Amino acid sequence: MNGQDITEMSIRKRLTSGLSHIPEDRHKHGLVLDYSLENNIVLQRYFEPQFTNKFGFLKRKEFRKYANRLIEEYGPNSFTEREDGSLYTQWGFTRPDDAVAWFLGFGNKVKVLAPPEMVERMKNALESIKNLYET
Repeated sequence: MNGQDITEMSIRKRLTSGLSHIPEDRHKHGLVLDYSLENNIVLQRYFEPQFTNKFGFLKRKEFRKYANRLIEEYGPNSFTEREDGSLYTQWGFTRPDDAVAWFLGFGNKVKVLAPPEMVERMKNALESIKNLYET
């Protein structure tokens, strides 16, 4: 990744280096469906100072602040409030071009691995961008 061998890196080090994993089946491998949005968004980030105090305790209020920021960024219709006040979300794209645009927003820190059709769409989009910079 960016010229560095990551095969021996821990998962945490890979994530903090900018690698992301977007599973094919996010319900099976990406989310804990019984968790609120606040808990799901920090599953791979709980150790960051934003979410943990100096004694290692979680700052739950920060989970909610982060969730509120996502609501502002992506819109209230992207989330459903549960009876317990927690927020639930799931993502899907009705148009493949919207997914490509979203992935491109991660710059050089994302690599789409599946499904094959989306990998091809990404390759085509990147080729088009590359062609803009050639003579």
